[in-house]
Amino acid sequence: ELLFALKGEEIVASLGDLFDGPVPIDRLETEGRYNIAARTIELSKFEADYYEATINGTAAADFGHGEGGVPAVSTSLAVDSTLTPQQVLRGWPVPAGDGARRWVVANMPKAKVSGVTFDLSLPPGAFTGEELHPEAIIDLKFRVDDATIIYAPGMTPVTDLSATARINGNSFAVKTEHGRLGDIRITGGSIDMPRLVPKGAPATYISEFEGELSDILGVIDEEPLGYVSMAGLSPGQFDGRGQFRLEIMRPMLEEVPLSDYRFSGEGGFRDLSLTLFGDRLPLTEGTGSVTMQPDGLTVTGLANAFGTPSSFQWHRPFGTDIVQTVTADTKINPRAADAYGIPLRRFVRGDLAVRIDAEGDNGGFENFRVIADLTPAMLILEDGRLLKQSGTEGEARMTIQLPEDVPLMVVPQIKMSVPGANIEGSARFTREGALVDLDLPRFWIEEIADFALKISRDDRRVKLSVIGEYANASGIIDKALSFRTEGGDRLPGGIDLDVLLNRVEMKAGAILTGVKLTGHHNGAELERLNAFGNFPGGGALSLELKENDQGLGEDVILETDRFGTMLRGVFGIESVTGGEARMTATLIDEGPMAGQFTASNIVLRNAPVVAQLLSIGSLDGLANVLNGEGLEFSSLGGDIQLADGKLALVDARLTGSALGLSANGTIDLNDSVFDLHGAVAPAYRVNSFMGGLPGLGDLFVSREGEGVFALAYRIDGPMSAATIEVNTLAALTPGIFRRIFEPVDGDLPSTAELLTEAEKAAGDAAARDFLSTPELLQEYERQEAERAQAQGQN
Repeated sequence: ELLFALKGEEIVASLGDLFDGPVPIDRLETEGRYNIAARTIELSKFEADYYEATINGTAAADFGHGEGGVPAVSTSLAVDSTLTPQQVLRGWPVPAGDGARRWVVANMPKAKVSGVTFDLSLPPGAFTGEELHPEAIIDLKFRVDDATIIYAPGMTPVTDLSATARINGNSFAVKTEHGRLGDIRITGGSIDMPRLVPKGAPATYISEFEGELSDILGVIDEEPLGYVSMAGLSPGQFDGRGQFRLEIMRPMLEEVPLSDYRFSGEGGFRDLSLTLFGDRLPLTEGTGSVTMQPDGLTVTGLANAFGTPSSFQWHRPFGTDIVQTVTADTKINPRAADAYGIPLRRFVRGDLAVRIDAEGDNGGFENFRVIADLTPAMLILEDGRLLKQSGTEGEARMTIQLPEDVPLMVVPQIKMSVPGANIEGSARFTREGALVDLDLPRFWIEEIADFALKISRDDRRVKLSVIGEYANASGIIDKALSFRTEGGDRLPGGIDLDVLLNRVEMKAGAILTGVKLTGHHNGAELERLNAFGNFPGGGALSLELKENDQGLGEDVILETDRFGTMLRGVFGIESVTGGEARMTATLIDEGPMAGQFTASNIVLRNAPVVAQLLSIGSLDGLANVLNGEGLEFSSLGGDIQLADGKLALVDARLTGSALGLSANGTIDLNDSVFDLHGAVAPAYRVNSFMGGLPGLGDLFVSREGEGVFALAYRIDGPMSAATIEVNTLAALTPGIFRRIFEPVDGDLPSTAELLTEAEKAAGDAAARDFLSTPELLQEYERQEAERAQAQGQN
């Protein structure tokens, strides 16, 4: 046995293929023994300066039992200073943990390595095959700080990493303490390589980090992943903070296809802001979780949608042939609907529970389904009538498709079903939301409508068709009386109307059958209209609206042989029956509707205001007849004007053998208020006889509808409780002198005066298009001067 102690400096150790090239040793001190017979060597002291570090430990080798010249080797070494990965690799035996060694070469370009301990026990011939001998023991431990780790080619590397690592036999493990992933703070993680040899065994990378959601999802969106972008979203759409645990499994090979990667992860977020479906569903103040499983990425959370608590889940499968989905559950109330631009408050009181499901491929979402539970809400029709009480079941559904490469939004299903109403159909819109066409073959609201509705458009012209059994028009008659759209309700372009209904219900139960209507609305007002309908039991009503020949607006012609029924249906007046009537009027541009009306052979019965007027005037007999069989009148006529819901009567007169009435003033149809005055002439046939005398008629009678003896009256206030004043002294004042007892607040202009003024205004507007005479002379003198100057130059 040979005992020895060796010292040396600037030594270069070349041990064949054991190391990757010569190993530089600045200083070496060793003590040991060599057994010549057994061919074993033991180093009880091994101390070496390796770069700026010192290596201490023991070692032994057995050459007597080596297989193929490969001895049994055992060591126990420790490094008391810091090395770089390259320095570690220089002294790392090639056969020891070759897979880990190659991983360090490829994936750890920078680090400070410290706390290295190396325990090795290899039986003879341990390195003769591709795999380590099963009895081989390798235990290499070290610490890294300020390290850079490449965990997937092309993705943001881990930097500023502090971790501990260990090679134990044929495995390699790293436990992360902290680090950074771009702007994200790493709070933990690990690397696990359970089998280093043979090559290609799976390795698992786990990283736990926290930071801004946009940064976290930005890492997930990097190549070779790219899942956020492929979902049609951008990491920049997400605001807020989150924590995440990402696990990546990949084979230990230099080049790995994406299909061989396995990803999983989970985390949470807070203060989320996310916009889905373009800008149609902004989510704010969100909290929730993000999970990544082998089948895909899922984001689940709670957030506010326009101030309403909402839940959502977005799932995006991995791979290329995918169907990604989004589900959002929210409640929409009228206030939230205002933010969507939906006038919900006109029809809904309360909350609607809404679910939105969407799906699509890599290009984005293409198919949507919206389901609204109407049960909690009260539904109101536009005229204020109750359609559905809260608590009564109801549902609305809509499916939406966004075909690829087609600039349309297709709505193949529109459906609303509640007790007393059912609406079904389809529609198409531009991507900007403009209507292309609408088809509602089923539009049924009990006692309101039962028809099919179609809307189609060509450029800016819209065609509206209504065909069916029934419609209740009582709720829209008051609006139709103005023949104009109110300010702010201007329609986008012209509309051609085509209506065919078997039955239309008007006010006070009046019915029209076989209704036909055609016309055109220019967006601000009706320009052309032809309407016709029959009254049950006989009689008809026709209405024509056409352009005025003088360009003053539109002319209206209304004719009926059931005047009383028409008054009941249009104005709700039930005290008139019978009669033939005609009205001609002009809808003056920027002015009122003004015209004349005539009617004949009518009966007035049960008219409370007129009955009270007769009673106050001590005409009780006539009042009794009025409230009984009714008073007959041979003619009705006068000027009529309509503007802003106020009906004005100018020199209106109602005459019969027993009574004559004249009226001037207004009736506010919106607020149901009277402001009328006139005269009542009993025994009209006799009383008005002197009105026909030449020269004396105007003196004694003054107005048609009055007589020599007549009572002046005024009716003022709400229709239900109007104040009626009768001046009996006026009966003693004949004709023109009776005007003394009339109100002094000014007479309304007649229809003829209004039309004359309109013609003058139209003429003035046309004249303004031409130069005045002084302007013409000035222009002539200027041109003459220019000609003279031009001739002088020539």
